[in-house]
Amino acid sequence: MSRNRFQFLLAVTSLILFPLLVLLGAFVIPPQYGRTYLAEFPEKMRLLSEANGRKIIIVGGSSAAFGVDTAVMEEELPAYRVINYGLYAAMGSRMMLETALEYAEPGDILIFLPEQNTQTLSMNFDAGLFLEAADGQWKARPEKGLSGEEKKALLEALPLFAYHKIRYDLTGSAPDPKGVYQKASFNARGDLDYAGADHNVMRGYYDANFLIHYDAAYPDDEFTDFLNRSARIAAGKGAALWYAFAPANRLAIADPGAADSYAAALSERLTLPVVGDPKNSILDPEWFYDTNYHLNHAGRTLYTKNLIRMIKARLADTSATNITVPAAPALPGEDSHLSAAELAAALAYTRNASGAVTEITVPASIIFLPDGFFRQYPELSRIHFDSQKPSDISVGTEMLEGSNADIYVPKDALSDYLTDYRFSLYADRIHGE
Repeated sequence: MSRNRFQFLLAVTSLILFPLLVLLGAFVIPPQYGRTYLAEFPEKMRLLSEANGRKIIIVGGSSAAFGVDTAVMEEELPAYRVINYGLYAAMGSRMMLETALEYAEPGDILIFLPEQNTQTLSMNFDAGLFLEAADGQWKARPEKGLSGEEKKALLEALPLFAYHKIRYDLTGSAPDPKGVYQKASFNARGDLDYAGADHNVMRGYYDANFLIHYDAAYPDDEFTDFLNRSARIAAGKGAALWYAFAPANRLAIADPGAADSYAAALSERLTLPVVGDPKNSILDPEWFYDTNYHLNHAGRTLYTKNLIRMIKARLADTSATNITVPAAPALPGEDSHLSAAELAAALAYTRNASGAVTEITVPASIIFLPDGFFRQYPELSRIHFDSQKPSDISVGTEMLEGSNADIYVPKDALSDYLTDYRFSLYADRIHGE
């Protein structure tokens, strides 16, 4: 056989085998993400699809998952079944609304509860995260309601998803996260109910990587049009779509005065009702847990009470709201963010012959890294994290901005890093060692 013929046959065989391997990895190999935080998504869809009667559907990101007590809401609003359809903003608000609308019925109220940032208030859709969330649940058709553009993105993300599943299956290393960001942290109603989320654990009591802006430019025009279309779709089903405000840590508000006029400016652009006031959702740091949007247990009760009052006001329901809010948990003593100089002094460095930093070790004592910190080291190739608990470290969406470095973590904590609320954004650059 000539060399050219052999190469041709090899290419043809590869073209045939590659799609088969992708399908095998994606749909035949047993689920690998079933214990992760995202694995709650199919369960939320099931709760939504099986609910009878009129529903209040809370649609949003993780602030809704942490911030709403649906059992308390149903006690105060007995005419409705309340569904917590909030999970993770990085998956995409667009997708959450589209899939929720598939199950909207006459008399339902969908309350869009977005976190106040550009990612949530945009047409962002992360196909890779969606595939992880839907792993092993395709009979329930979790993709129902997605646009053609989003389904195309799913197909494009399928090979990498299949590769990771095959690797996890062969090595017996399926993600098994610990701490709050796992499926076991959700109760049977789809509310996040983690025992350890009882006080503020943030250094300085807020996350400086995720400041909150009440900018009139949010949401952008494309997403504004999408929300208005969604409101028309809801109305066509005999349902209603409202816009409300997620909880926000007062210390993280970048422009406090802007909240005064934000709701009015938003109402001018949206055809759906904007209910409540952002100022009533801005709460003191005592009520928060591990991000500027995630409430602790007491904060959840306070916010749920405020949300119920807002809903009753919109429905002209004059009944009293009889909810006792616990005292605000005490903040854990004096604390503050390290200065840039203090942070730099706390790290360990490896340098090359010319003195340039090529590796940095972040000790477990560091619990906050500002966005863009590593860009000052142009030859940096490796960042080592000593911590066994990634949830203890606050990193932003631009931690690696301006840096080509990869992340190296303790091998026995690799699964936790890959599925962590923050570090999962860098999953393709995280390695165990």
